[in-house]
Amino acid sequence: RKSNIKVGMAVLAATLLLVGVLFMAGLQPGEMRVSQNQIEISGMYGETINTKSIARLRLLEELPEIGMKKNGFAMGQVNKGYFNTKGGETVKLLLDNLQEPFIFIEKKDGQKIYFSADGQSSQELYRQIIEAAPDLSGL
Repeated sequence: RKSNIKVGMAVLAATLLLVGVLFMAGLQPGEMRVSQNQIEISGMYGETINTKSIARLRLLEELPEIGMKKNGFAMGQVNKGYFNTKGGETVKLLLDNLQEPFIFIEKKDGQKIYFSADGQSSQELYRQIIEAAPDLSGL
């Protein structure tokens, strides 16, 4: 009986530790780095995007209306992962805050990504992307 209690407590402690680690990982700010041929987004749900795979690039003043989280992390103004819009479309949000403008990237495969980060200016990042890949200007 005591061994069952110890096992139960160990499982509970491990579960709480895992939840805490995932919670802290979700709150870590993402960062965007721009190089000549790619955009690298760090953090939970981050990815590396080849600039040749981008169909549209914009600075947007507002997000689409978000319905519910599909697979991701959402707490306060932090939203990371895949979310459904009220129109039923799945989009990827990489938002550390809800301060506009947002960088909007639509990839040629149709995936839509919205990005904003604490400590990084969306306007400056957009300028860096256009500077690194001038063919994206006007897309």
